[in-house]
Amino acid sequence: MKSYAIVAALGAFSCIGLQTATAFEVEYAAIRMTPWSYLTSAQKLAASNLGYTEKEWNNPGTELSEKATWYASTMHDYYDKDGDNDYYDVIPFEVYTSQLGFTGPNKEDMWDCWVNHYRYYWSEIVDYGLLPAYTALGWTEDMWDNGVGQPDSEDKDWDELTTAEKTAAVVLCYVKPLWDEKSLWDMCDDSPRDFKKSKKAQKSCDWVSQDLARCDIKNKGPFTHCKNTCGSCDWNKCKNSSLRWKLRVKNNKTIFRGCKYTNKNTEKKCSKPGMKETCPKQCNPSCPP
Repeated sequence: MKSYAIVAALGAFSCIGLQTATAFEVEYAAIRMTPWSYLTSAQKLAASNLGYTEKEWNNPGTELSEKATWYASTMHDYYDKDGDNDYYDVIPFEVYTSQLGFTGPNKEDMWDCWVNHYRYYWSEIVDYGLLPAYTALGWTEDMWDNGVGQPDSEDKDWDELTTAEKTAAVVLCYVKPLWDEKSLWDMCDDSPRDFKKSKKAQKSCDWVSQDLARCDIKNKGPFTHCKNTCGSCDWNKCKNSSLRWKLRVKNNKTIFRGCKYTNKNTEKKCSKPGMKETCPKQCNPSCPP
């Protein structure tokens, strides 16, 4: 687990410089957020070997494997997944998780953020720079380590959280469906393409995630571009981005387009990376035309 140094906005009205993480510095666990019926046979087998049923897979947070950190799962058979009552007999956790996209140098971060949501000891929360996010959500050391009460945020649905609380939740890799304990069928994807913020500036959904007040920039913010980050999957899953987004760079000039770009030669244009998420009405076959 690495520590982070990102400027995050966890104040209601101003940006505060904090040593903290943003969810989108950690690679998105795309396969884990894919509904069971869309998994390959190999991925379903790997998930089953970790103890998942289809119901548990489609409802994040309900399977015991997700309650253990990466370290605990690779060091011990933490929840006796093989049923032999041997705590020290480790199942091939890394083999199965690698088939579910948890690979490379950031695999531990991916699991601990997107799946486990940093259920560390308080001292580790401090060490890894996550304290500002937890305190913004109202947690104290006594609450966390000793079970002495809990913050008001724990009883709130996503839409009841303040902007600062939502931003803190995103640091811990919670987006609206995960926070509200909804099914994977309620999830959707951000556009991976940068969008045009001003004549000379372009931004990404990673930038939006650092302060969710940015979802409402000038009343025409990235609600339809950064659906996952902004918590607008409920009503925007199949809506095209309303922003102008980066198509390519040509002759040192960035070319921006809107989703009308896909109205002609649709199949060819929709085959470009990120178009399914950016212009789902034309490019995502699961969305009605």
